[in-house]
Amino acid sequence: ATVKSLTNQNGSVKVTWTKVENAAGYKVYRKAAGYDSYGMLINIKNGSTTSYTDKYAKSIRNGKASYYYVVPYYSGTSNVVLKTNTKTNYYMTRPTFSTLGTSGSKALKATWKKNANASGYQVRYSLNSDMSDAKTVNVSSGCTLSKKISGLSGGKTYYVQVRAYKTYNDIKYYSAWSVKKSKYVVK
Repeated sequence: ATVKSLTNQNGSVKVTWTKVENAAGYKVYRKAAGYDSYGMLINIKNGSTTSYTDKYAKSIRNGKASYYYVVPYYSGTSNVVLKTNTKTNYYMTRPTFSTLGTSGSKALKATWKKNANASGYQVRYSLNSDMSDAKTVNVSSGCTLSKKISGLSGGKTYYVQVRAYKTYNDIKYYSAWSVKKSKYVVK
């Protein structure tokens, strides 16, 4: 089974993989940075399942690496397919959203608390509370803890969230999105 994605959530990591034909189930393994061996997280006894949420990921320190692989197995036999790939994740805790205020005409300013291991942040904003059709702006420094969002429509309420990311080998590893804040922009 090929691990497709590792997604940081609030206190957990969602692992997804490709379905293997005729598999009876899957064994999910993880190794955290600083440990010599992998440990099995779960034995999933369902060949149709292609995801697992690692709720023990919060034990991984913020900004540190962890490694996952998934092994399928077949019913009536102890034979397992060799692991096909190991995927790396850097667990990032989601930032604490401090304030969302107005900043001049038709603009908002978001501020948040620092994640000491962040390479940068993303801020997304939307007119919809479910964050559909959100626009995203990047903050390319882990030391910058605010962002002004300009060119907004007056007379509307905007919803805003922030997430941290760590860049390693040109790959960005994102935290979960922060709690959502909203603000009315005057005309």
